Amino acid sequence: LPTAGTPWWFGKDFPGANAITAWKEYGQGSSAVVVAVLDTGIFADHPALSRNTWKAPSGFSLKVARDIVHCEKGSVGFNATTTDPKSMCIPDDDLGHGTHVAGIIGAWNGKRDNPIGLNSNVKLMALKVFEGRSTTVGTIIRALEFALRIKDYFGKDADVRVLNNSYTLLLKCDLMRELRGKIEETNKKGMLFVAASGERQANPDIPNDPINDNDINHRYPAGLY
Repeated sequence: LPTAGTPWWFGKDFPGANAITAWKEYGQGSSAVVVAVLDTGIFADHPALSRNTWKAPSGFSLKVARDIVHCEKGSVGFNATTTDPKSMCIPDDDLGHGTHVAGIIGAWNGKRDNPIGLNSNVKLMALKVFEGRSTTVGTIIRALEFALRIKDYFGKDADVRVLNNSYTLLLKCDLMRELRGKIEETNKKGMLFVAASGERQANPDIPNDPINDNDINHRYPAGLY
């Protein structure tokens, strides 16, 4: 997670993330908005995340693909990496990446005038799609299906508006068409799908190194568009 205070990358010297100005003009997010973090899970009890972690207002039962997902009140999301009935309700972070990403999006340090996440009032839903460093396109599709179903089930109490995907897949597979269709389905339900397009270190000896040019070196799911 970012350290206490205002992280350096939120300042005016970091292109595209002038958060201080944005906070003054637009505020610091809304607890009515849910950001679903598709990643390694979230350590929901982290002191900087516990306040903003989405929690189911009641128990629920949903059908996701072929599985019935039954979770208790207070559950914080969905573990798409498993079909075990109990484990599907426990999207714990086994690597740390998802917790780090969630912190950048919406961590809270307890002081109203000193947030440490971009949106210190947002709600964070954990959609675990990685087991360690491994995932599959099918797993990502299951997580998106859960986001659709949980929004239908709870309405404004699970108003998923953003689907954050801070990862890249290098290989295109047969399920990519189905993934694109599922992304478009979430978009019709008012969800913005945000995907990383590459963050590898460019070679300073190569002018305009295309390593992070997604039009040349496709990274998925960003490369689907």
